[in-house]
Amino acid sequence: MEAVNIKNTLINVTDLEKEYFTPTGEYESFFKLVNDGETDEGLDTAADLLKVLIHVSKNGFYDLGGKID
Repeated sequence: MEAVNIKNTLINVTDLEKEYFTPTGEYESFFKLVNDGETDEGLDTAADLLKVLIHVSKNGFYDLGGKID
């Protein structure tokens, strides 16, 4: 529950509901649902870049890890 109870600049989970079931072995894993043409990796990369952009817009260009010309 802690892993999906997220509150940051991009995500604000406001409610979680959980139900427990006896595992059947029918499913081996789970994944995020995405729209046609999107990929998990692409969405994750976009979210990471958006976080950097939000940080820079709030804190300026002082700590980007390198020289800026």
